[in-house]
Amino acid sequence: MGAVRAGYGQLTSRDKVLRAVSRQGPAPFPKHLRPSLELSEVLRRISGAEDLESHFGVDMRWVYCPRTQDFPYDRELSQEEFSRFFDFDQAARQVEQVQAAGLAAASGYEMGTFEQAHDMRGMEGLFISLLTDPKEATSFLARIGRNKARIAAGYALAGVDLVFIGDDMGSQRGLLMSEQMWSEYFRPPLEMIIQEVRSVVPGARIAYHSCGHIEPLISGLIEAGIDVLESLQPECNDVPRIIRAYHDRLCFWGGVGAQSTMARGRPEQVRSAVLELARLLPPQSGLILAPAHTLERDTPPENVLAFVEAVAEADRLAAAARSATYRVS
Repeated sequence: MGAVRAGYGQLTSRDKVLRAVSRQGPAPFPKHLRPSLELSEVLRRISGAEDLESHFGVDMRWVYCPRTQDFPYDRELSQEEFSRFFDFDQAARQVEQVQAAGLAAASGYEMGTFEQAHDMRGMEGLFISLLTDPKEATSFLARIGRNKARIAAGYALAGVDLVFIGDDMGSQRGLLMSEQMWSEYFRPPLEMIIQEVRSVVPGARIAYHSCGHIEPLISGLIEAGIDVLESLQPECNDVPRIIRAYHDRLCFWGGVGAQSTMARGRPEQVRSAVLELARLLPPQSGLILAPAHTLERDTPPENVLAFVEAVAEADRLAAAARSATYRVS
């Protein structure tokens, strides 16, 4: 949580995240960790630290808006009705506390239109409705999208540094639908959400999560207006190819295999994965180094420590290279 001095002056954690999101880096690398509840208990027991995020130097904190009751995502609501469900004033107070500590504030993940729709109708029911009654299904998705846009805008007005939204559009082997279906039914509500956020906070930064194979949709996601792509799973994406193709238009978040390297590798393999990923980034780019998903109970604790140490090493190497460049010039 302290300032970073390795050849970069004094930067807070929040500074590091904002530099990465603005593609001013890539180093010093902000880092993020998402251990499961079960793994968190193991890590607390081993480390003796109650606050694992501070202990491991995680640069971001989640901000959550309390909800008073189950929210009717597919209903048309007046602003007065909508405001009864959410306390964004409390979210704004959380943001102030996080940023006052020198940390970046990200809104708690809000599932997107696709995830919400199949949560409500079931995956099979949603796809059947898209095929048999596309007009009704489009109206259903638009209602959900409008409510998701209000929620995202509320977080933006609360002052978060990153509005975190997304949809799991990929499996381990490919997309869950055709690119054409995504463009026709799910890109419009995503654009609606982003446009609403930027109508209330023009400079708002949007981070978008998707598990699985996401490569075919990245260009469309950029056109829709996202700034950060998370989680960049190396098990099902060609991460070097993605970075080469999109480093000048996206900040990346993730990239270290949670299912593979973190869960089944050795500490030296974790170190190599982090350093190799860091080396892929050209000067004008951004990367939030993180495992590509939640770290489950079977993740060896020594691999978590290896990840944290490897990020620090990546910073030192980048700072040394930067200093050498200045001496030569």
